[in-house]
Amino acid sequence: MTVLGASHETVRRLRRLARDASERRREGAFVAEGPDAVVAALDAGWPLEAVFVAESSLTHERLAPVLERTGVIVITDAALERAADAQAPQGVIAACRLPSRTLDEVDPSGLLLVLEDLQDPGNVGTLVRSAEAAGASGVVLVGEGVDPFHPKVVRASAGAIFRALTLKCSRDELLAWSSNHGVRSFATVLRGGMDPRHAPLHEPCAVWIGSEARGLSGETLAHLSDRVSIPMASSVESLNAAVAGSLLLFEGLYQRSHSSGGAPPPSL
Repeated sequence: MTVLGASHETVRRLRRLARDASERRREGAFVAEGPDAVVAALDAGWPLEAVFVAESSLTHERLAPVLERTGVIVITDAALERAADAQAPQGVIAACRLPSRTLDEVDPSGLLLVLEDLQDPGNVGTLVRSAEAAGASGVVLVGEGVDPFHPKVVRASAGAIFRALTLKCSRDELLAWSSNHGVRSFATVLRGGMDPRHAPLHEPCAVWIGSEARGLSGETLAHLSDRVSIPMASSVESLNAAVAGSLLLFEGLYQRSHSSGGAPPPSL
């Protein structure tokens, strides 16, 4: 264990990384808060700059897996609370290196989830978690949505952000990549699209989810001729973006399991 204490500038830097996407990009780093997130980063072999633990948390049982596996810098409880994005950071923050990922790393034979302009970090983190659980080939963010390494995205992903391939690129880059690799793109729309159960989501495909308020942009819809709509039994206007995306991800998992000859997973 390293017991050093952190300078005021170090605490200010952590605070900037927690609150400002431009600072994360400039510094090439982001923060993971809480023991579960830090352990997930360690399990994934993620490059960490430093791990900071609040003085009063050193004896907490939940931090034992962290303290056993890496050196830490002990700081005051007040410093940790100032640095953290979460109201209850659970005694530990890690400064993590920001990955440099490209579409070249994506397996074009699977189902790719595309998120355009999603603003809610909870939705994005949930969808990263669902994408990993459903065996998707990755999650790509396009447009002006939330930063995929926002602290709330990291927390909502429950560690999946360290395992599931997640990246940002432009819409044009992704459309060109899809065309070059024979990846069929499906736009998720409220009405008028095919039933997802009849869409070939077991084939190489990209499923596009639009923003919570407006759905997919008109510019994007102009490029995507295939559309899917989740059937609903009532007059509810729409589903939450994370719910809709998760349903489509698991429909894809069901189809892939069934088409490969194996036993399909249990019905949702």
